[in-house]
Amino acid sequence: MSNALAKVSDETGDMFLPADTPYDRDVLLEHLQAAVRAHREVRLELEERRLTGTHGEHAQDCAQCGRAIAQGVVQYTSGLRTLCLRCVRQVLQEEQPAGQ
Repeated sequence: MSNALAKVSDETGDMFLPADTPYDRDVLLEHLQAAVRAHREVRLELEERRLTGTHGEHAQDCAQCGRAIAQGVVQYTSGLRTLCLRCVRQVLQEEQPAGQ
């Protein structure tokens, strides 16, 4: 990973945050959690990953690990999959293969 930059968008505009290291990505996730609480919906673009964070309108199960995600808790969607915080953290820490 080098010079990874995450684009975080909400109704007020776009913000770009570094995402080079595991620490950067943990800070990014903390920012997303706070931004969803403040803005109700936040979009993230990082390399080839696209996530949307929202307040969970309904209780759901995480598509990756199967854990229950309670109503009102921040939920993340990637495509048609709903993910819990723990799985989003894992997804953000995964390195993308070269050329993607």
